[in-house]
Amino acid sequence: MKKNKLINISLITLIAFTFGLASCVDDLNVKSINPQNVAEFDQDAVFAKLYSSLSLTGQQGAAGSGDVDGIDEGTSAFIRLIWNLNELTTDEAICSWGDPGIPEMNFNKWSASHSNIQGLYYRFYFDITLCNHFLENTEGKTDDKSVKQRAEARFLRALNYYYLMDMWGNVPFATKVTTENPKQIKRADLYAWIETELKDIESSLYAPRQGSYYRVDQAADWLLLSRLYLNAKVYTGTPQWDNAAIYAKKVIGSGYTLVDNYAQLFMGDNAGTLDNSTVNKAPNEIIFAINADGVKLRVMDHRSFNRLHPYNRNVADMGEQ
Repeated sequence: MKKNKLINISLITLIAFTFGLASCVDDLNVKSINPQNVAEFDQDAVFAKLYSSLSLTGQQGAAGSGDVDGIDEGTSAFIRLIWNLNELTTDEAICSWGDPGIPEMNFNKWSASHSNIQGLYYRFYFDITLCNHFLENTEGKTDDKSVKQRAEARFLRALNYYYLMDMWGNVPFATKVTTENPKQIKRADLYAWIETELKDIESSLYAPRQGSYYRVDQAADWLLLSRLYLNAKVYTGTPQWDNAAIYAKKVIGSGYTLVDNYAQLFMGDNAGTLDNSTVNKAPNEIIFAINADGVKLRVMDHRSFNRLHPYNRNVADMGEQ
């Protein structure tokens, strides 16, 4: 009798312990409070981040959660670094600021360890990783929105590789997100890959001037191809003047036109009607604009925040078409 009681008590204890263990396990099934860690792929949020990384420098705003380490966040902007490295190192421009790295570029005293050079290199690969992540998670999707978004992601990835090829030559190459070190690709081989990518996505992109402003269309694709061919002799040793002319003519005939007032291109309302301007006609000329709106990129309503969180908290609506 005592033995039976002991068995019963043991079974009750075991059952109680099992339920308690299950309860403890459930307690561990919680969502991360770190906004950088996500369990689910948000297609529109990641897509918006692909574009916003061309203008913004991080996840928080002016500073505080930068995309690229080892460089002042404000300096790490995509277009700012491209301009600095292309212009300050020539006799076309000089900057009187004493910010770190600026004097060295002004007087060609930079080296491979220069913070701006390293910062741009890391920015390109950060953007490429974002594109690879998006493309991996949308692979196989055939709906019209996904097809266009994937084509644009491939363009942006090719654009970043174009700048790497142009500035560094032989560079690490990867089309997947992996922890393995990527293999280096020869400049001529990267040229061929970029050419193939741009031609392959052409039919999937919006026709010229038919997509949302700030998004890539076929004219942008043709323009990058023309620029690629224009410098083909440098990249591969073989000139491609005829192809450069062919794609330049496609751009000229695409429907974009030069504005009469050149200064409008550099004004704060150069998004035209998107900036409530009935005068500025800059969008007629600007083929691929980088969204740098001083209001929309810094302040978002809670609806947009919830929709884009956590991949980007500061990007304007890229148009979910």
